[in-house]
Amino acid sequence: MDKKKLKAMLLYGLADLLADHGFKKRITNQSFYKKTEDGKISIHLTSINHFDDFDVTVNFAIRLNDVEDILNEIDHPMTPSKKRDTYTLGAELGNITEEGQKRWTIENEEDVKIAMREIYSGILSVFFPVIEKYTSKESVYELAIKDQKESRIFWGVYMIGLDAPSF
Repeated sequence: MDKKKLKAMLLYGLADLLADHGFKKRITNQSFYKKTEDGKISIHLTSINHFDDFDVTVNFAIRLNDVEDILNEIDHPMTPSKKRDTYTLGAELGNITEEGQKRWTIENEEDVKIAMREIYSGILSVFFPVIEKYTSKESVYELAIKDQKESRIFWGVYMIGLDAPSF
């Protein structure tokens, strides 16, 4: 099976699993998002292509509208549509679990099944607790003023007020 079909299998499979948690898919962006009362949450897959296969990483981002509105007032050169796509914090799965970047290599359908199972497990066991913890302005403020390892993990991938990387 070609890489495009394997990627689609992974994305649609995760979309089905994440739909149970209120996430909608954006297949063209390789992401899943969920609107919240105060902003939105995004889970994103990044594909790293090789000749015969590809690797996948997974990350999340949280947008708190109140925080982003303040930061975007300062950054005037951004267009209104660009400002709507900024995120407050986020991180890659392996960086949170202190393994370093976590990658899954996909060559065939069996690899897709393994990656899907492990990525979904990581979302449930790692991302969801972190997302729950940091979905208020107060908790993000507390994180921002810390000079600890935890705060560096979340600001390392998404700097406050900067665009989520385009994958």
